[in-house]
Amino acid sequence: MPSLSKVLAVIVACLACYFGGNLGPCSIQAQTLLRGPANPEPVVWDQPDGTQITVRLFGDEHGHFAETMDGYTLVRSADGDAWMYAERVVDGHLRPAEMMAHEVALRTPEERQFLNGTGLHLRADPRVPVPELLRHKHSPDAQPSVLQRMLSEAQGNQVELNVPVLLVGFEDLKATVPKTTIEAMMTETGWDGGINSPGSFKDYLLEVSYGQVSINADVFGWYDDPESYQVYGERYGTQALHGLVWRAIEAADAEGADFSKYDNDGDGQCDGLVVIHAGYGASEYGDTRLIWPQARGLQGSREVDGVSFGRFGISSELSHGRQAGIGTHMHEFLHVYGNLPDLYDLDGSSRGIGMWDIMAGGSWLGDGVAPPHLSAWSKKRIGWIQPNEVQTSGTYSFPAVEQDPSAIFQTALSPNSPFEYFLLEYRKQTGWDQLLPGSGLLIWHVDESSPDNQDETRNLVDLEEADGRDDLDHRRNRGDAGDMFPGTSSNLNFTHTSYPSTRSYVHPGAPSQVAILDIASTGSSGSASIVQIGNTRIDFLSDRQTGHAPMQVAFTNKSSGNDFAAWSWDFEGKGVAGSTEQSPKWTYEVPGYYTVKLSAQLTLENISDIWLSSTRDQYIRVFDGNSALFMDSEDAYGEIPSHASLDMTETMTIEAWVRPEKLDFSGSETATIIDKDSYSLHVQKSQVGPLQGDSFVLSIVDDLNQKSTWSTPSGSVEFDTWQHIAVVLDLGSFAAPVRLLINGQPQSIAVRGNLSSALKGHASKPVRIGNRGDRTAAFEGTIDELRIWNKSRTDAEFNDFLNSRIIGDIRVLDGLVGYWPMNEGSGSVFKDESLIANHGKITGSWGAGAPVSQMRVNISENDVTRIEEIAVYPNYPNPFGISTTIPILVPEPMAITVEVYNVLGQLVHSVMEDQLFPHGRHEIKMQPDHLANGVYMYSIRMKTAQGVSQTIPGTMAIVR
Repeated sequence: MPSLSKVLAVIVACLACYFGGNLGPCSIQAQTLLRGPANPEPVVWDQPDGTQITVRLFGDEHGHFAETMDGYTLVRSADGDAWMYAERVVDGHLRPAEMMAHEVALRTPEERQFLNGTGLHLRADPRVPVPELLRHKHSPDAQPSVLQRMLSEAQGNQVELNVPVLLVGFEDLKATVPKTTIEAMMTETGWDGGINSPGSFKDYLLEVSYGQVSINADVFGWYDDPESYQVYGERYGTQALHGLVWRAIEAADAEGADFSKYDNDGDGQCDGLVVIHAGYGASEYGDTRLIWPQARGLQGSREVDGVSFGRFGISSELSHGRQAGIGTHMHEFLHVYGNLPDLYDLDGSSRGIGMWDIMAGGSWLGDGVAPPHLSAWSKKRIGWIQPNEVQTSGTYSFPAVEQDPSAIFQTALSPNSPFEYFLLEYRKQTGWDQLLPGSGLLIWHVDESSPDNQDETRNLVDLEEADGRDDLDHRRNRGDAGDMFPGTSSNLNFTHTSYPSTRSYVHPGAPSQVAILDIASTGSSGSASIVQIGNTRIDFLSDRQTGHAPMQVAFTNKSSGNDFAAWSWDFEGKGVAGSTEQSPKWTYEVPGYYTVKLSAQLTLENISDIWLSSTRDQYIRVFDGNSALFMDSEDAYGEIPSHASLDMTETMTIEAWVRPEKLDFSGSETATIIDKDSYSLHVQKSQVGPLQGDSFVLSIVDDLNQKSTWSTPSGSVEFDTWQHIAVVLDLGSFAAPVRLLINGQPQSIAVRGNLSSALKGHASKPVRIGNRGDRTAAFEGTIDELRIWNKSRTDAEFNDFLNSRIIGDIRVLDGLVGYWPMNEGSGSVFKDESLIANHGKITGSWGAGAPVSQMRVNISENDVTRIEEIAVYPNYPNPFGISTTIPILVPEPMAITVEVYNVLGQLVHSVMEDQLFPHGRHEIKMQPDHLANGVYMYSIRMKTAQGVSQTIPGTMAIVR
């Protein structure tokens, strides 16, 4: 617990500020607080029990927190000495639980039990009201900063900025860096400081402002404040900082400072204060006894030397075991004098724009010694550059932005989004950008209707990462060479259909009106064609997307908005032009999945040989086989030998594609689809009772020979048309023991009878298709793709293979006990492709098969959510003793390999290799019994049928 003297010191300091005291009257009003970002690198902390723990720090508007390396949220203990696991209280805030955090291998059984009930990445409820004091908001009409006003008045001349720097120590923490060293850091040309700094504070401003801003820094101090440094730390809040700054102002005034000198723009206010305190800052190690670097308005209306005081920035003297570089000092300075917002993600759910701007994670680049340039948007906001607005299509050159302020280009997305645009700049590894991971073109997506960078789906300033990995959004790194164009992914184009794309945040469904093509980089400069495409769209349709080989497809060109000069079609995704016609036909001879790309050469005034394209991945699917069982309503039928797996069970699914001919029965008649004595699925026509019209009917005979029936609505059978019919049994369900679905849509059903006895087993009886054993209920039409499952399939599961044949390794298809695709087309055998291999025989003829993949039936959006992209969720529990589970979402059939590695990168466990998973939600269970306690990495490689693979890493810990 904090000592009484420390608590009283805080109270005295706050009362002194509130009531005036030596500081003058205080205006108690909400002030904007801007903070420096937390140290992005892992830090090691000594816990009070003698153990050490490695944590990652995060800062947000609620305060500051950390995470263990395996993702559990931590907050500091009340006395600030320990990292404790976080828990969320009723009002939505985080507080320390009564459980000290430890490394994975050192966690006690009680600790592991506590974590099993705690989610990873715990955050305060975003709906909790946050005082405006702790929130920074940006809006397009924000008040101009000091630098903006002065640059405007200078009319192209250099601005000389006078800046006061106040150095403060504490009663129990003295400074170690001499004042003369601080003076050199602020203004000495080429200052290195023994820490390999590229230059001084003044050098940085001269370079990044293109010589428009120079500073004269007057350094005052060191002054030893009479209070403990802990009085001003995060543990007690930060209100006492106002007293600290006022006392430093008084000390500097007594030393001879003339604060009127620092009213650079003549508005009667000292424009800002740079305050450097002794010791380290809380953002480096998360120690709440220390001061978190920040910028804020100074409370108090007192004047000194005829001027009032506005904002101050405060940061630490030391960092990384030596004098702090200029990174964090400059970050806070630009808050104060440039009115720039933070561009990191305040809640830590992403990296914001990472190292690419000093107003984000760039303030820590080179451990804070060599911060990079500001992003194009920050330079625009502060007034150092005026981007070249692209009005016409053309090929543009991009000199390195570090030396040329005219090298930044701006292009709008759409007239419908006035606050949304792209900024383009070429960044080079030179000067203050020397530690960037590469050189290339950066494309910034700006949405000035968004307040900040806290929502990674719609940031104020977002970097379009050229490699499409979205590492910044997913916190995988702070930026890499793949973020630049062309970059490591050799991405040359940025269009409406590429990824990343030019799509608008504000109008995501509307195509943008700009494309950036043929991006090139020489290492020192770049070029690109910026095309104002207006309403130009490249688009196409086809008369079919799926069918059986050979399959001819007629493509219709739907492109518009330009007088196109030429066309090029790539029908098979091989990069080979298959046609130059506007709307061609193409025949697919070989089964498979095909990507189709249409490219169009534009007719433009200022630029030639510009092509736009539209690509549809796996757009065409071609299957082999094109046959089915044809029934003539007389003596044709198919027969499947008896097997116990085909008996009626309490959980069962039967599905098939059928194309019935028109029935011509009198009275009550049936036409059999599948029959096994104890159950029958058939088409029925009746003019009596509830069965008015043609319906699909399921009948079940129980052990007492009592028959019950379930029928779809009258008129639900369509003739001369392929339909998918499915029966789902879940007899233990009170709500829906029997369901009938047509084309994936659940049907309302009429019920007759009461299935009150046990099910009737007939393991010795065969399954008949198209007719009963006595041949009295023949089906006239075609039957295809019969599948039987020993489970109750969900509506969502039907979507997996509803529109296609089942392909790949069916061993992973849970519950499939019979699958007859009926692709043979000749002979008397139709094969069962399930593991049971219970092949059937046909007495009759073959007909044209169900064009399964042409049916394109859709499950209602109310019944199933279609999975559009891969998702892999953290394994749970983690850590674990016996087994752990990884939930995944699979958008299409994929072969999945899962491997486990130790910390040396050695393969120690193989979970599965190229195991086929269909579309849907799945869980991968790992039970590595032979592995010792410790931390392991696992990789999940997911490969499509075309061989396109994606690998997703994860971390797990074993504690037994």
